[in-house]
Amino acid sequence: KPILESFHQLSTPAGGADDTLSEQDAGFFHFMNGYVDVLHANHDHTTSRSIRQLYCLHVTNHLFKCRQGILRNNAALSRAVKGGGEAVDPAGEDRFRDQGFTRPRVLILVPFKSVAKEVVETILKLYPHKKQVMHRHRFEEDFSAEDGDEEGKFWQDRHKPPDYIDIFKGNQSDRFRLGIMFLKTGVRLYAPFYSADMIVASPLGLRLITGAQGEKDTSREYDFLSSIELVVIDRADVLKQQSWEHVEHVMQAVNLKPKALHDLDIRRLRPSYAAGRAANYRQMIVTSDGMNVESTALLASSCNYRGHVKLLVPSTGQPLARAAATGVRQLFQQVPCSDVNEAPERMLHWLEKKAYPTVISTLSQLILVVPSYVEFVSVRQVLRSLDAEFCACHEYSSKRAISRARAFFAQGRIKLMVVSERWLFYRRYRLAGAAHLLFLGPPERPAIYCELIDGLSNHSQALVLTYFTAADSMSLERLCGPVKARKMIKGPPQKVFAFT
Repeated sequence: KPILESFHQLSTPAGGADDTLSEQDAGFFHFMNGYVDVLHANHDHTTSRSIRQLYCLHVTNHLFKCRQGILRNNAALSRAVKGGGEAVDPAGEDRFRDQGFTRPRVLILVPFKSVAKEVVETILKLYPHKKQVMHRHRFEEDFSAEDGDEEGKFWQDRHKPPDYIDIFKGNQSDRFRLGIMFLKTGVRLYAPFYSADMIVASPLGLRLITGAQGEKDTSREYDFLSSIELVVIDRADVLKQQSWEHVEHVMQAVNLKPKALHDLDIRRLRPSYAAGRAANYRQMIVTSDGMNVESTALLASSCNYRGHVKLLVPSTGQPLARAAATGVRQLFQQVPCSDVNEAPERMLHWLEKKAYPTVISTLSQLILVVPSYVEFVSVRQVLRSLDAEFCACHEYSSKRAISRARAFFAQGRIKLMVVSERWLFYRRYRLAGAAHLLFLGPPERPAIYCELIDGLSNHSQALVLTYFTAADSMSLERLCGPVKARKMIKGPPQKVFAFT
């Protein structure tokens, strides 16, 4: 009840307006509270506040109930030892088997310190026993923006879009980890992991100590993750842009049997942990802006015996309609590919044999968009083999190289610019001088598609061409809507779909 009252105070908008949950939020909390695995694929800048408040409510409630149960059992055992209560055998009664190998129960993975700060502050507001918060000042110094700009005014002044500001406001460090311990009358931040109830970290921050499979076991430390009961992965789409490999390696370390015992009372160890089935009772909550292959695969690989559910409000194809309103010609063509695992190779072959001679070499002031630096390296090799002149901007380009490339392209001195979507995700530059666009795969973020089209010099004469394979179905749905996407995916290879 105290937690629920705190939540109502937290979620009530200024002015005392109705705090009733929306149908979408109510469904999200219902499934979380049922301890099924949940993938919420509508976490964007408009829903971020409510989604984080709801999963923080669930996390706080879980930790509070677990702690109250342990305290009750401690009291019963203490009375029995003193002779003032009923004789009990902790090893013989399941109600007393309430602990894991180690203390941490909750793991929350977030992309930046700014998100960690929001999550921790929300949980502190919800937790009922918080008369004292130890190391609060240190936390504020470590996790606040260095320039004090928590709301992203710096990016607002540079006219960045709202979704960009929501992601990159505040402290953007992606290398951190924080243990939190809940006490009778307070909360301790920066608790040692083996004393903590909850760990909030970035995937990179944790991987630096958990290591990865194949590394020397002596250099890895992961026992503190052996008894995790609840995992939250916040903004999987952003974590993918950082490095999804870090997420995978951290999750591989969760619920592994510990290498050593850490102050363990074996009589109170839960049977599921003793049997090596901890992962079957672990809940995973994943939030993301749209479905992607990585987050759905992670959910599918989960062992939760209660099953999983995916929550998504389907795209209406608004990005496609918005672009069409500018008068630009939008073409989509499916690249022949019988095996989705061969999609990258088939796309490169198509680029060399079809796209370059018929499209790229015939258009002036063309921006070629590839997903990331990995694809850029392969595309660069193909273009060089064809003696193509081009400039490039990717996530590893220096500021000087970016400025030079943008200037040469805007002045028309170079007719082809190759950029990576990952670079656009982090920078969101307005690229001057573009007359045409070519996408090697639909961008995962529809906003990037729309912004590039908005920057074209002459919409009525512009061509926007997107190549896709069946492996791009999720990205295509976000861009065009499920109906059009399915029609294109099921269409014959090489068929061109036009939207104006």
